[in-house]
Amino acid sequence: MFLNSLSTLLLLDAVFLLVLAIVIAPLCLMKRATLAVLKRNFIGYFSNPTGYVFLCLFVLLTSFAAFWPHEFFNANLANLGQLNKFLPYIMLIFIPAITMGIWSDERRQGTDELLLTLPAADFDIVVGKYIAAASIFTASLLFSQFCNFIVLASLTLGDLDTGLFFATYLGYWFVGMAMLAVGMIASFLTSNLTVGFILGAMLNAPLVFAVKADVIIRNTGLARLVSGWSIGSQFDDFGRGVVSLSSIAYFVLVAVVGLYLSMVLIGARHWSGGRDGTSLLGHYLLRTVSLIAIVLGVNYVFANSDLLSNTRRDLTIGNVSSLSPDTRRLLRELKPEHTIQVEAFISGQVPELYAKTKADLMSMLKEFRATAEGNVNVRMHVMDEGSEDAIELASLAEKRYGIRPEGVRTRTRGTIKDEQIFLAAAFTCGLEKVVVPFFDYGIPVEYELIRSICTVAKKERKTVGIVRTEARLFGGFTFAGGRPQDIPKQEIVRELEKQYDVKEIDPTIPIQRETFDVMLVVQPSSLSPEEFDNVLEAIKDGQPTAVFEDPRPIFMAAPPTGEPKMPPGGGMFGGGGGPQPKGDMRKLWNLLGLDVPGETSMMGLFAPDIVWQDFNPYWKLQVQGIPDSWVFCRREAPGGEESINDASPITAGLTEIFFPVPGGIKPDRNSDLKFTRLASTGDMAGTLSYQAFMEGQQNPSEMRKAQGDRTGPQTIAARITGELPGDKPMSDAGVDAANEGGDQPQEAAEPTVPDAGDDPIDLELPQVPAPQSEAPTPAPRALDVVYVADIDLMMPAFLRIRARPGEDEEIGWQFENVNFLLNIIDVLSGDDAYIDIRKRKPKHSTLRIVEVGAQEARQTEFRERITYQEEFDKAVRDIEDENQKEIDKFQKELEELQSKQGAAGQRGIRFSDIQSRAQKLAEVQERLKRRLDVRREQLQRQRDEKIEEIRRRVDLEIVGIKNWYKFLAVALPPIPPLLVGLIVFVRRRLREREGVAKSRMR
Repeated sequence: MFLNSLSTLLLLDAVFLLVLAIVIAPLCLMKRATLAVLKRNFIGYFSNPTGYVFLCLFVLLTSFAAFWPHEFFNANLANLGQLNKFLPYIMLIFIPAITMGIWSDERRQGTDELLLTLPAADFDIVVGKYIAAASIFTASLLFSQFCNFIVLASLTLGDLDTGLFFATYLGYWFVGMAMLAVGMIASFLTSNLTVGFILGAMLNAPLVFAVKADVIIRNTGLARLVSGWSIGSQFDDFGRGVVSLSSIAYFVLVAVVGLYLSMVLIGARHWSGGRDGTSLLGHYLLRTVSLIAIVLGVNYVFANSDLLSNTRRDLTIGNVSSLSPDTRRLLRELKPEHTIQVEAFISGQVPELYAKTKADLMSMLKEFRATAEGNVNVRMHVMDEGSEDAIELASLAEKRYGIRPEGVRTRTRGTIKDEQIFLAAAFTCGLEKVVVPFFDYGIPVEYELIRSICTVAKKERKTVGIVRTEARLFGGFTFAGGRPQDIPKQEIVRELEKQYDVKEIDPTIPIQRETFDVMLVVQPSSLSPEEFDNVLEAIKDGQPTAVFEDPRPIFMAAPPTGEPKMPPGGGMFGGGGGPQPKGDMRKLWNLLGLDVPGETSMMGLFAPDIVWQDFNPYWKLQVQGIPDSWVFCRREAPGGEESINDASPITAGLTEIFFPVPGGIKPDRNSDLKFTRLASTGDMAGTLSYQAFMEGQQNPSEMRKAQGDRTGPQTIAARITGELPGDKPMSDAGVDAANEGGDQPQEAAEPTVPDAGDDPIDLELPQVPAPQSEAPTPAPRALDVVYVADIDLMMPAFLRIRARPGEDEEIGWQFENVNFLLNIIDVLSGDDAYIDIRKRKPKHSTLRIVEVGAQEARQTEFRERITYQEEFDKAVRDIEDENQKEIDKFQKELEELQSKQGAAGQRGIRFSDIQSRAQKLAEVQERLKRRLDVRREQLQRQRDEKIEEIRRRVDLEIVGIKNWYKFLAVALPPIPPLLVGLIVFVRRRLREREGVAKSRMR
């Protein structure tokens, strides 16, 4: 992998250098003076050890700025984000060091007159000097690039985003080209090298420090305008891996202005020494001002023209810094009444878990601003903790949008602490407003942004109807369980409301097909027979429907399929009444052509079997002994290569779906409907009867025995599509009976009255019975249903895990239940614009070598924690056994006394003796209990201290790993240019000694 990344980078560099050679070669061939000046300056710089000193300094500074800051390892991103912040300031030192002697040194040595007497134009000399300086800078940049690439490739174990890395250094090159041209102006103004260096830094300083315009300029609009013309702002696209024509134009035009001013200054001898002295000064000044005005205008056009919005190319692997085609399409389709205003509030420092989210948020907001064709205006507030601006912005966010900092939990050196950070955005369009109070790292940023933008722009929304069942997704008040309780609205409903108009369906009345785009039914077996039939009729009528039916809900409050539902008054039978009737699920299964394995329960209801799978991808859960009925559908499961259907838009791109205690379904052999598997187990799976599952919950070993042999893959979710035969044209029962019996007289046909009017002649015509004809064949009705044999996958905790899957860092959940649910609704409703956006997972290159070390340390920590916990449990059991022996001893003595007292013929054993012994037994029990509590507390304290010590040690080990690589990242890069400089110095000294007599050598 390392060699692939290196070869890709070398190829990109070769192509870039070839393009430069193609551009420069014709100029050098046609302008011999330009070539001569280029060779003289370039060779002179690198033949002097001083040049290598500056080169080593440049490489050292870039490496130090890139890898030494704490934020580099904290963000865990293999990019040059930290160097991007500091490079313009490094350039303020390095660029003047290159340009200070370009012309001032010629004046100091008196060689400027020689150059000016050459048969060449001023253009030839200036361009030759500029290309020489550009070549020196390019060579220096290649040294820095190679050194930093080796460091990053090593830290990522070769998995480096070469496109991002190359684009970043391409941006550095353009920055250097612009600053070199400006620095040359300073060299033409003085003959002193020191003054030339200082002037070069001063002339470039406004371009560098303009990014901080808001510090001086309090007018927000003006400060943003000035900041936009800074080098840092124009370089930003390159730093994210995006090559944009507007940024290239900025740097090229700055270089053009710098070169033109250099030509004006070198040509001062032509327009300042005539009879009229400085008569041409105003002329050249006007030309310069006009050129600057033209440059500003061209730059503005390039930066704001909608026609140039597509002249942006994302070079990153996976296009992580650009919008997806679906997002671009949605933006083009937007027709907002007003410009959409997006205001984001982002903390300057965030924990490692949120570093990628912050990078994605800032990158995506910039892409929306660049590609939204004027429909979206973006303002980003980066808030540095403790600063005055941060306090003002925090107050603004709360007053205007109700945004407050979010508390996130982090771990540092064994200590768990809470931090308050901002990662929020508000979207307004006219009077419409949508607020995302926090961007969690588990939800794609692009998806949240485009969904909010479309919502605030009043994009037409589909309607989802949720049938009211005992699952109570909309919440409500209930007496089930024997006590009143107020159930809140489920999180999955709130998630759907962000995209759809969500309404609750009353199943007690017939359901109108045209009212909803998709119907959602969770645990339909809990409906009464009348309610169930209404739902069934809606499905028959062609209503796209998502059905979730669970044989045994364990996280969601709903009655299992094979058990009666809880009466409203509480208790199993409602205080003496019988069980509430339930709909017959077999009607639905027959309609959908499903074969559901199971058996009739003791309650007289059909109880589907439970699906199990011998596969668990999480090592921590393996240690904890999670049952096989927790089914993880993953392609990595044995025989599970097709466990998630990549051919269906619902499941394509998903990596894992978690079903806690699901059921199974099969297609009925006699059904003509199309059965498309969505999620299934691998080969190491089977089914378990509902009764065996319930009996084995307290005894895992017995449950494993009851599981029996593996029977192969089990389907848990499927999509059923096809056509149902149409209804008969007449629905009257009598007519149906007549048609079926054949001997009842049919009713006469009604006369047909023309639409032209009530013509009396037409009405008086004798009515002739219409000839008998066969009734037209009714059109078949389309069926589109997704059936999932589990409802626990939509529990609220799963939505929280989706938002923050890494909070339990020892597990690192990867299941995508929420995306699976949302995809089902999107596909059935026809609103599938967000599916590809939702499943898009930006792949950032991370510091794999640090991650591997940290993971090994965490696993060691967990194993030691398990060991200490086992030692604690064993010590407690030993104390309990010891106490029990002592108690048994007294208990035995007491029982012997009681038995002797009751035996015939025994005398002398008084009741008071027995009572005294019993009292002493109680005292012993109490004493032993107190001793056990004290000892347990001591052992628990020792265990917690050991665990805390392990955490601190592991965190220090991770810090040590980071510090070691930080040292190597800074210390090693300057070595290659230093070795080259040493070789050049030795070679030069040897050449100086050639032909010199030994007697003259010192």
